[in-house]
Amino acid sequence: MSVINELLARAVELGASDVHLKPDQQPYLRIGGRLQPAGYAALSADDLLAIIDDLLPPHLKESFKTEHEADFSHKEEDVARFRVNVF
Repeated sequence: MSVINELLARAVELGASDVHLKPDQQPYLRIGGRLQPAGYAALSADDLLAIIDDLLPPHLKESFKTEHEADFSHKEEDVARFRVNVF
């Protein structure tokens, strides 16, 4: 299971409304309106680009390269459906 799969499952388990990922910082979860460390090591910019590449639907990959942002949904089997905004 990849880090993002584990992180999303953990977010659902803890009732998080948001998952915040920034380069060179540990992931944070918004739980009850407050940001809390998710308990994972910091992710590099390359880690985040790999996660984005894995999650981004094929039809948005080219526009993400030029626009540097995308909004889409992602379904994690047996976990939940997520709204995703990357920029």
